[in-house]
Amino acid sequence: MTRYLKRTVRILSIDGGGIRGYIPALVLAEVERRLNRLGKRKPLGSLFDFIAGTSTGSIITLGLSAPKELANNVYSKSEAAFTAEQIVRMYEDHGLDIFPRRIFHQLQEMRHAFTEKYNDGPFHELLDRYFGRRGIGDSLTNMLVTSYDIEQQKPMIMKKVPPSCRKRESPDYYMADAIKASSAAPTYFEPVKVYSIDGSEQHCLIDGGVFAGNPSMCAYVEAQRIYPNAANYVVFSLGTGDFFPNWTYEKVKNWGVLEWIQPSKKVPAAVILSNGQAQAVDYHLTHLPKVEYHRINTTLNDCSEDMDDAAPENMNCLKEIAQKLLLQHEGSIARMVELLK
Repeated sequence: MTRYLKRTVRILSIDGGGIRGYIPALVLAEVERRLNRLGKRKPLGSLFDFIAGTSTGSIITLGLSAPKELANNVYSKSEAAFTAEQIVRMYEDHGLDIFPRRIFHQLQEMRHAFTEKYNDGPFHELLDRYFGRRGIGDSLTNMLVTSYDIEQQKPMIMKKVPPSCRKRESPDYYMADAIKASSAAPTYFEPVKVYSIDGSEQHCLIDGGVFAGNPSMCAYVEAQRIYPNAANYVVFSLGTGDFFPNWTYEKVKNWGVLEWIQPSKKVPAAVILSNGQAQAVDYHLTHLPKVEYHRINTTLNDCSEDMDDAAPENMNCLKEIAQKLLLQHEGSIARMVELLK
């Protein structure tokens, strides 16, 4: 641990948000381009000391952490399987495969009240194709992704940390399975049964966004355990777009159970819980000693707030939002590049 004395620990955290993960992916692709222009061509993920992701953020986290396959199930210790730009293309090429457009909206909403909205088969096939048999233990950097075990009623965090930081020897999990679990958003996809690679454990998991839509605090806690003597911790927390509906007292005072969970109203209870959790994380990290916290996020404005709107016109809108976000947070982006170069 002594070699980490007085060092700055660089932490990346990526929110949940479905197809809106396109926004942080575009941000990271720009960071990658700037580093390449400076001659820094190491895999972007390996430049961070710790990365964390929830739901769609788990795709980016493990996309940046996945090693290149050298031979059949033999993986590089230093070369990445994907660039940030390739992760951007995953969203562009496969958004509609995961979230197909719906025509009969009223019928679909009625069906959605009784079962999950999407068949997870196409999504799972894509993950298996991209990530293959890579395990979390193969990651190029320390990282975690969040999920929630609904049978044991507790968070399930799948991670790679140094052996000295493990309380016990824990089993490994396939990257593809970790993403399936972290992205199994209730009402959108069904829960996922995940088995450890050695078969010693199994879990019934759903989206980690139920407790950590913004996983920055989870990332900080793990990084602090790995680097307890660091001089400071710099956290770059990438959001997927803020959504603040205009819910006034007059609108909500007579709402019953159905209104609070109604999909056509964007499931108000879920939106409030998610926003509140993210804002609490912002508060804590802003006030912790030795923490430099950069929250890189923006409002969605005219873009759809739906996690599953992968229509071309909305993808174009999200891209424009990401470009504006880069301008709004130029100071934080420049700071990230400075620390990684």
